Formats: sequence, C-alpha cells, structure tokens
Amino acid sequence: MENKRCLITGSSGFIGNAICERLKAGYDILPLKQEDYYLPDFKSRLEEFNPQIIIHAAAYGNHSSQQDEMEMFEANVVKTLFLLHATKDIPYEAFINFGTSSEYGKKQIPMAETDLLEPVTLYGATKAAGTMLCRGFAKKYNKPIVTVRPFSVYGPGEADFRFIPTVVRSLVRNEEFNLEPAAFHDWIYIDDLVEGVLTIIDKAKILSGIAVNIGMGKQYSNKEVVSMLEFISGKKAKIKEMPMRFNDSPVWVANNNLLILCGWKPNVDLMVGLKRTYQYYKRLYENN
Repeated sequence: MENKRCLITGSSGFIGNAICERLKAGYDILPLKQEDYYLPDFKSRLEEFNPQIIIHAAAYGNHSSQQDEMEMFEANVVKTLFLLHATKDIPYEAFINFGTSSEYGKKQIPMAETDLLEPVTLYGATKAAGTMLCRGFAKKYNKPIVTVRPFSVYGPGEADFRFIPTVVRSLVRNEEFNLEPAAFHDWIYIDDLVEGVLTIIDKAKILSGIAVNIGMGKQYSNKEVVSMLEFISGKKAKIKEMPMRFNDSPVWVANNNLLILCGWKPNVDLMVGLKRTYQYYKRLYENN
C-alpha cells in the first residue's frame, strides 16, 4: 500500500519531531523549513507534493529567550496565513494547527474550548490570532482545519532549558535552580499528546473549524513536581524560591472532555512519565 503524504512544520522541535517519529512508518513526510515560505514556487511545491495531512507545529515565543515581537507575529500569524493560503486548493484530509493553552489567559476553572480567549502574553495573543485564521479558512473554504491546544507537554527529547529537564539536571549535578512553587500546570506526556493529535486527524472533518484541548485534566504545582522528582531521584533539590510571574496562575488545567468523547484517553500518569523523563535526562547529564 502506498504511503500517505504529510507536510509538517516545526519538525525539528520537540513536538514536531515526536509526531514525525510516530508517522514515519506509514507516511512520506515533507518537513517545511522557515526559509521555504518565501520561495517564489512555495505554493506550487506544496501542491506538487499534494499532502493528505498538514501539521503546523512551528511556533516562536514560548520561552523567555524568544521575545522579539515582530518575529513572534511573523512566525505565529503571518506564516500561518501563508501556509493556509498556499494549501487551500489542496484536497487534504486534515490540517492540524498547533495553538496553545496560553490563548485562554487566566481562568478560575478548567479551561474549555468554548471559553473566551483572554491571553495575557504576546505569545498567547499571536497564537490566538493564528487559531482565528484557521477557523476563518475552515469556514470560508469548507476545509478540515482543526487547532489543537496542548497544555504542558513533557518527556524525553524536550529542550533542556525547560522546567522538568532543568529540575533533573539540578538534581543530578546538585545545582541550585529558580522555582515559582505556587504556579500550576497540566502536564501531558509527549506520547499521549501524539496519540491525541492522531485522534484529531481521524476526526478532522467533524471537528473542522474548532479547537481541541490536549491535557490530562489534572493540575500540579511546580513544587509538587519537584517533590515527585526528588522521590524518583532519592535526592533533595536546591531551590531558590521566586515570586510567580505575571502570566502564572494558581489554576491551569484542561477541560479535556471533547477529546475524550472522540475516543482518546491519556495513558501515562505523571509519576510514570516523570520516571521515564528522569532516566532519559539523568543519562544525558551524567555523560556530559
């Protein structure tokens, strides 16, 4: 049987790479690079490849080191529009746009897809704009375009400056690290995230034009996560407590009912996922 074709942006990132690894057995994958958007034959090249699946996982701004507002707007809004326009004549089966839970802003109850978007960061605002573009294209052109809103994705392969790898490195090397103990996150293991994306691909025609949360539906404070990693490692963390950032919240949890209704369920609880992640980074940091 001939492989299906998948166009993916952000394939070198944590999430994009994990999706590529999961799909490579049954798909011919065309990774789209940042510079490709401005090639004069950009649209014709995509039409020639004729993908059945498009996954737009590229983004900019989800870290303190990425604070160039113009680059954020270009990456999260302009390039999303470019991709939507360049592929609108392709009869694809699913276009999966990656949004973020940061689109919601601060809420007092679990975040649901029907909630008003009130982002408090420029990253959240630009991603929300990308989501609205996808919704508009889905409605105008009757296309199976769905935005996924991941919550806090973790696991082997995540960039080592992120929270969980930082804690593991600090435990392995007996180093101090900064911690906002009262900030909460809904942690979703990378394998569960990928399975959620595959579920949404299968249901793209039904879900067209809407956003779908991918989260565990349970939140943990940063302090709780550190305590779990201390238990796993058998070591005591050296913590420098910091005040909460303006965009942190005591409530940050997904209402994941919609995805569960589609047949998905998370299989890796936080303790199991942290054990896997700890062992991965422990080997990495001990050998480097």
